[in-house]
Amino acid sequence: MRERLREDLQPVAPMRPLAPLLLGALALAGLGAAVLASRWGLRSDRSDLGPWIFWGLTLIQAAMALPLFAGAARGALPAPALRAARISVLTASAVFIAVCAMTLTARAGTLSLPADKRLAEGFLCFGVEFALGLPIALWSGLILARGFPAAPAGAGLLAGLAAALLADACWRLICPFGEAGHVVPSHGAGMLLLVALTTAGAVLWGVRRRSRIG
Repeated sequence: MRERLREDLQPVAPMRPLAPLLLGALALAGLGAAVLASRWGLRSDRSDLGPWIFWGLTLIQAAMALPLFAGAARGALPAPALRAARISVLTASAVFIAVCAMTLTARAGTLSLPADKRLAEGFLCFGVEFALGLPIALWSGLILARGFPAAPAGAGLLAGLAAALLADACWRLICPFGEAGHVVPSHGAGMLLLVALTTAGAVLWGVRRRSRIG
C-alpha cells in the first residue's frame, strides 16, 4: 500500500492525447498517399473503377479515419468523455463507408478472379490488408496507453476501425479483383481481425491498468 501511495504521489506530466493522435493521423494520411502514388508499379491499373470510385471513396475512407482517431483519443481520458452514442454513430459510419467501398468496387470492377487462384489471392490480400493496418493499430495503441481510459473498449474499437479503413483505402486500389466473393472474405476478414485485436488489446490493457490501482 505504501508503495502504491508513493507511486501516486510522483509528479506526472499532463496528458494531451488528442493533438498527437490527430497529427499522427495526418502523417499517416500522407504516408498512405505515397503508397497510393506507387500503386502502378505494384500490381495493377484500376482505371476500370473511374475517378469517383477510385479517388472519391479513398478520400472518404481516409477522412473518416480522422474522427475515429479523435474519438479513440477521447476514450483514453479518465473522465467519461466518450459516450456510447458517439461510439455507435462513429462505428455505424465507418461500417457503412467500408461496405459502400466494397460494394461499389465490386460492381465497377471488370477483372474476374480465376478459380485456381482464388485461395492464393484471398490469403495474399488478407495478409497484406492486415499487415498494412497493423502498424497503424500498434501506433494508436501506444498513444492510447498514455491515458487512463474510462471507455477502453470504445477507444480500441474506434482505433481499430480507423486502422482498418486506412489499410483498405490503400490496398483496395492495388488489388485488381473487386468481386464480392474475393473482397468480403479476404479484405473484409483482414479489417475485422484488425478491429478485433485492437479492441481486445484495449480491453485487456484497461483491465490491467485498473487492477494496478484497485
